[in-house]
Amino acid sequence: MADPTFLLFPGQIRSKNDGDCHFISAGQLINCYQLDPRQCAIYNPTMHKLTDPAVRNRVWLEPRYHGDYLQYKERAIASWQRQQLQSIANKEEDHANTN
Repeated sequence: MADPTFLLFPGQIRSKNDGDCHFISAGQLINCYQLDPRQCAIYNPTMHKLTDPAVRNRVWLEPRYHGDYLQYKERAIASWQRQQLQSIANKEEDHANTN
């Protein structure tokens, strides 16, 4: 299975620490999640449809209120891997049913 690629959703988040709203940029998300920028795309609603396979087949990451970026990243990757395995199983089943 290939390594995951990430779709980043920069945006506003209310800080758990000071209660203020802060904009978290794509660069800040890359740092918080400790990602390789070459594995990331930035979501742009004028360019991407959430139903596009190129968008759906990525790990989606956004600002986190609790600041639990690395823990969430691991859960998101695990979920993505399960989805990839299920997709492979479904394709194999479809192939077996057509033969």
